[in-house]
Amino acid sequence: MASFCRLPPLINTHISKDMHEIILTVQYFEKLALRLQDSHADFPDIHQHMRKWLSDMRCFSIDEGILTLSNILEIFSNFSRWIVKNNISYRRVPEDIRADVVWLKSRWQMGDWNLADPLRGLNIAYKNDCISRSLNKNWKFYNPAWNRFGHNGLVPGVTWRYYIAIMRDGGHGSPEAGISGIAGQGAVSVVLSVPNTQGEYADWDEGNKIGYVSTVGSRDQPSTYTQLLLDSHDWYVKSNKIKIEGEDQQREEERKKEDRPVRVFRSWKLPPKNTWRPRNGFRYDGLYDVIDKELIDPDRALYRFTMERQYDQWAIRVDQPDDQTLLLWDQCAITQKTAK
Repeated sequence: MASFCRLPPLINTHISKDMHEIILTVQYFEKLALRLQDSHADFPDIHQHMRKWLSDMRCFSIDEGILTLSNILEIFSNFSRWIVKNNISYRRVPEDIRADVVWLKSRWQMGDWNLADPLRGLNIAYKNDCISRSLNKNWKFYNPAWNRFGHNGLVPGVTWRYYIAIMRDGGHGSPEAGISGIAGQGAVSVVLSVPNTQGEYADWDEGNKIGYVSTVGSRDQPSTYTQLLLDSHDWYVKSNKIKIEGEDQQREEERKKEDRPVRVFRSWKLPPKNTWRPRNGFRYDGLYDVIDKELIDPDRALYRFTMERQYDQWAIRVDQPDDQTLLLWDQCAITQKTAK
């Protein structure tokens, strides 16, 4: 059975359901963007209004008619062009706003308009009072190409209620394992969830730097998932990520295209004391390099890997998921339970 959680968009609590009013609400972002051009404007206040609007839109299902009549994609494009030319220090648009604009625009451009539904693209089944969710591989926007390095169409700060939805969007390749990757090339993604406590060993998390303990192997044979991270570290060392002396810009860009960073997702199942942990669901926190390895238990081929976040990214979005998204997820969970 296909996804069924079609909740009324939260934005309808404070705007008319009349199409004209909805169009005006969607276009409200343009008014905010224009206000930024006034050098005497209250920029923090405008930014807060933008954040509220973007939060509404993440919990709002639109359609092609609204998209066309509001001209919102062109408004986004104009806003992005303005940022490039005018994003000077005193009215700099915060990273989180720019990230949300990029994400909304990318999803709406492809036609994925029902962002208010965390179950879109998933099949739901019930058995013995349990709910199971699986990929609907016939969903129009299902992305099976998880085995690509880089962001793979994702934007740091994006959240999902369910683990399986990360796979739906091409972020991760395994329904169970916390590591997915390509044999001989390295890990493409890691989901930080229930902490690894291999005896006296433990993971650690400093946000931009992570200590990740591998899975158990044997003395002569690391586990499959450990080997993926070993391959990632070997690539990091061999690729000489530090700019080579005398290297021109074109060659540097070509070398970066061959990069093999790891996508890192954080789960709400991390320890509560972890300040980088999302309050619920899962959050994409960007690309990390496996910069170091330490064999901490030779008998079990157990390694601790140090992963460092690449510097040229927007900051980690510890504010996500926000209150409105959490409320939407809670409403959807209630709908699932009562729909049996």
